Amino acid sequence: GAFLGALYPHFEFRDCQQVSFILQLSLGGTVALSSAKTFGGLRQAAWRELSPTLSGYGLDPAAFCVATCLAELPRLLLITLAF
Repeated sequence: GAFLGALYPHFEFRDCQQVSFILQLSLGGTVALSSAKTFGGLRQAAWRELSPTLSGYGLDPAAFCVATCLAELPRLLLITLAF
């Protein structure tokens, strides 16, 4: 990204809306793939913590999702900046 930025220092995205659209789709796909890692590894822990039985705490699923997203936010921001 920095190399292309150095090659075209006066480029503006409003001049070429297709490039901006593809860039946004690529960025969204990159973040979506990294988010899959966030919840994929916690699936067993989520079932355990969210179950209302004696072994689980019966936590709110929305609170679990928000807490997981907040904990992973710095990593997702770094991945986004690296793109």
